Amino acid sequence: MKPGQHLEYYTRLYPAAWQQVDELRAARGLSWPEWCFMPLAAAYAIVEAEAGGQGIDITGCAGYALQNDAGIIGALAAWRETRGVYRFDPGVYRAVLSTPIPGELPSDSLFNLPEWGVYLETPGLRCDGRALAGFFACLVYDSAAGCSELWLVLDYDIPLPSLYTVSISLEYRSLAEALAKAAGAAARQADLLNLEAPTPAVGSRPEGFSPLVALLLYLCAVNADIDSAGSVPDRLQAGPPGQPRQPRLWTVGSKLDAALRGTAAGRCGPGQQQRGPRWQGYWTGRDTGAQKYVVKWLPPG
Repeated sequence: MKPGQHLEYYTRLYPAAWQQVDELRAARGLSWPEWCFMPLAAAYAIVEAEAGGQGIDITGCAGYALQNDAGIIGALAAWRETRGVYRFDPGVYRAVLSTPIPGELPSDSLFNLPEWGVYLETPGLRCDGRALAGFFACLVYDSAAGCSELWLVLDYDIPLPSLYTVSISLEYRSLAEALAKAAGAAARQADLLNLEAPTPAVGSRPEGFSPLVALLLYLCAVNADIDSAGSVPDRLQAGPPGQPRQPRLWTVGSKLDAALRGTAAGRCGPGQQQRGPRWQGYWTGRDTGAQKYVVKWLPPG
């Protein structure tokens, strides 16, 4: 699978990276939140060490590619623990992509990823005019700023290397606001570097990063249909440090697809009007003090 090829490629570029990650995790203590596999500073330190050995200043314009590498190393470090690759049923895939993210949905909705890091396949999705094979995603903690971020590492359907890192701050009240700010920041950064900003789109209709986040939201949903031979993904299922593992394919929406086909066939009662797919969210644990935002994806019907 292509994500495994990316891991091999960056292992050659940063041969000491995974040993450094394992040592960092072993000595982590309570220095960053439990939902984060590895903080932002650690990913930068790994890349800076390699760059320094080659006499490259990562903070300058010449080091932009290495700044991009920091995001890639962080996402790959989280993904290599369980190596989950998520493949959507085509009907469910189209339905989720067409579901608008409501303006009131909080950023906390994304804190329920099934694994530390995930890779999602994105057939038919394009980004700045190029086909997008998929993307890595993970949650990251910036200890210097005391804030949380979502990292998306876009995987273009071109020969390696083909990865581009996008950082989305989750410190905004709503996920919609976070997405709008991220799209603006990507455009400014691209303008500064005389590049074309990444703008994922379904067909030819620009949607910012909403399509990618919508797919991630589905993985976070408490009613998500995710399966692989009767098991479910779990970030605690990682193998021992340093043990080679193969990517594991998770099918998404295979059970739900039959229900969607029934809805598409017009199986509504007399006088009923079919509703489109939508997100539904609510807080849990307020009585216990352990608050958690839970999201559901509701199919059309």
